[in-house]
Amino acid sequence: NDRVTVQIAEYGAEMRRIVFDGVDYLWSGDEDVWSGTAPIMFPICGALVDDKYIYEGKEYTLPKHGFARCSEFKLKRKGDDFAVFSLESSEETLKCYPFRFELLVTYKLSGNKVEVGFNVINKDDKIMYFSIGSHEAYACPEGIEDYDVIFPQNETPPSPKEKR
Repeated sequence: NDRVTVQIAEYGAEMRRIVFDGVDYLWSGDEDVWSGTAPIMFPICGALVDDKYIYEGKEYTLPKHGFARCSEFKLKRKGDDFAVFSLESSEETLKCYPFRFELLVTYKLSGNKVEVGFNVINKDDKIMYFSIGSHEAYACPEGIEDYDVIFPQNETPPSPKEKR
């Protein structure tokens, strides 16, 4: 729109730039430091012990943060202020994640905001286990000291002894 421009790669459906009033607020993706800018983590966030898990008696290997971040998505729909990307299960994904699925990632410009939505569709007739998240890396052009993380209400993290 007239204030925000977002560049998204089909590889990983990853935002590569968020330019607001002429300033790029995403990390540059410097290969010498970290090549990511905003990878999508699916079907897991984090890592498994030895990258392995067992499902229905069979061992599978799944890389840290899953495979979406290094998969080719297809642009499914686009308009002046939105884009929808799709990743579907394949013979390759079934080798490490035994579920048939479609992952839809929607980016929508709304005023000076970028809204990101995830829709995971289970295409099997069994329960599909997954987690999903994103790992945006924002640039702080004026220095990190000039930024705050603000929650809509006061938050108190539970102590390790408290039940969540």
